[in-house]
Amino acid sequence: MPDVRVKVVRLDHSPSQTREFTWLIGRYGTVIAPLKLGTAVLVKMDDTKWHVVRRWVIDWDDLEVVPVKKRPKRIGHRLGITGTGRQAVQHAVQRETMRGLCGKYVKPLPFCGWGLTFSPTAAQACAVCVRLSRDASGRGAA
Repeated sequence: MPDVRVKVVRLDHSPSQTREFTWLIGRYGTVIAPLKLGTAVLVKMDDTKWHVVRRWVIDWDDLEVVPVKKRPKRIGHRLGITGTGRQAVQHAVQRETMRGLCGKYVKPLPFCGWGLTFSPTAAQACAVCVRLSRDASGRGAA
């Protein structure tokens, strides 16, 4: 049940201590844990008035589950370099490795903590990595 997003739509069935705080209606939060044999849940609210209490016991009947948009899966490979200067060759690298798809050891090119994405259309791109990255992504050979 982790990461279930909810919106408080009413407080009719929640405990009396929670029902007093009607300003919770319309607010969003995340379910932390089930309580009372699963009829109620502990909800961590995104924002609270005065930031005094962040977690509330709310009955499931008073909540609306909010669908979470899933991020599209990234198919791309990171960029790795062999050589220097004008002789540098760009390679497609799988995440958490130091080898290009072609098998050569490469240097990653981090940028502000991010790994740059391999571009198969770059002029200095390794031909073997271009072919293998296209095969891996299901686009076919160029």
